Amino acid sequence: MITGAELYDGRRPIAAHISVYLFAVVPFIALLAVIPIAWGWGLTWLDLGLAAACYTVTCLGVTVGFHRYFTHSAFKARRWLRVTMAIVGSMAVQGPILHWVADHRRHHAFSDRDGDPHSPWTFGSSPAALARGFWHAHMGWIFERDLTNQRRFAPDLLADRDIRIVHRLFGLCTAITMLAPALIAGLEAARRGARHQRGQRHAAAERLAERQDVGAHASVLEAIEPARAADAGLDLVEDQQHAPRLR
Repeated sequence: MITGAELYDGRRPIAAHISVYLFAVVPFIALLAVIPIAWGWGLTWLDLGLAAACYTVTCLGVTVGFHRYFTHSAFKARRWLRVTMAIVGSMAVQGPILHWVADHRRHHAFSDRDGDPHSPWTFGSSPAALARGFWHAHMGWIFERDLTNQRRFAPDLLADRDIRIVHRLFGLCTAITMLAPALIAGLEAARRGARHQRGQRHAAAERLAERQDVGAHASVLEAIEPARAADAGLDLVEDQQHAPRLR
């Protein structure tokens, strides 16, 4: 019979626990709000491309890295790849790597039995219990504050200095996940804005050059017209002198 002391190792700090609620609720609300509000003017193909790229990369970090490699040791990897998978998996914001792996190994050790952190059978088999269990298995369990015992379920990762560092830098990985796409999109918007301003300045310069050309032509015409008028007057006098006189 396994005891709670073997399963758990402390509780999640209150600040970290509040952040779990924030990251579970706020992005979902933001996604629902941004599509009708920003579509057509605030969203671009770059935004969609960044979303698709970040989703794909971080999903691979969790599925290939956290799950297949770190939890189940399904393949071998060099040190640089291990660290990369740990960082990219952390950027999925599903929790620090040691917590994630310990939880998942515990799930496999006690699948659908007492000790499974996200079993749908936790509350019984009645319709109401199954509905509650469905919620618990998919979302509710992440709001539990009890932390799985890493010394029992992830001793190999605890012994790895690189993994311990990545685990401690989970906050930085989260910040990169949140800020990097915004920074890239902002730089691209600034580039487009600078290009638009250059185009406007170029167009303004062309309009000014056209006005200057028109002014110069007008000055030349003003200088030419008096000479033309004088020539016309001389021609008229000559015509009158040579015209036959009537008697």
